[in-house]
Amino acid sequence: MMSKELPYFKFIATEWLTKDIAYESYEMQGMFIKLCAEYWNMGCMMTLKQAEKRISIDVLTLFDSFIVKQDENIKIKFLDEQWQELMKDHLRNVKSGKKGAKSRWDNSTANSTPIDTANSTPVAYRKDKIRKEEVYRVISHLSISLKEHNKLLEYWKDEQVQEIYDSIANHAANKKYKSLYLTAKNWLKRQYPMGKRLSPLN
Repeated sequence: MMSKELPYFKFIATEWLTKDIAYESYEMQGMFIKLCAEYWNMGCMMTLKQAEKRISIDVLTLFDSFIVKQDENIKIKFLDEQWQELMKDHLRNVKSGKKGAKSRWDNSTANSTPIDTANSTPVAYRKDKIRKEEVYRVISHLSISLKEHNKLLEYWKDEQVQEIYDSIANHAANKKYKSLYLTAKNWLKRQYPMGKRLSPLN
């Protein structure tokens, strides 16, 4: 995740000393800052069960003042705000190099990738057991099929999806990802919260 590129978050001493957390026990303060570090390291995506495994007290006691429960996940507001700022900066950098990336992609597909003449969409074929399945895009060792790509278009605009693809392609730690579809979906949810379905695609 992006936490590998920026392994630290802003800690403003005056805010810590003047907020409610300063009036909790030292044990509570220590557990909270440990949870913050774990939360940031996981890309600000943590379930309630994961949180409960990482601290020795019931995190429910923290929800009202410091942590928000959202479905089965937890949210730490000040870290989420920093994460969004980081993502915007990252995507801005991606956009600045988008033309060069597109040119390299076009050259790659022109030289080695067959073309779907029905819609002029670059396609390739997976090298695994489903090698006959059409692939919409390949990034490093990852690929996403046309079907999976269309699933993303049910909830996000094409320009948003393409922006995330480029962001993943330029992400230094993308080698650890196993699914381009799931990675893109998670990044899209964070950058553009899922809303009303845009299209009837299945």
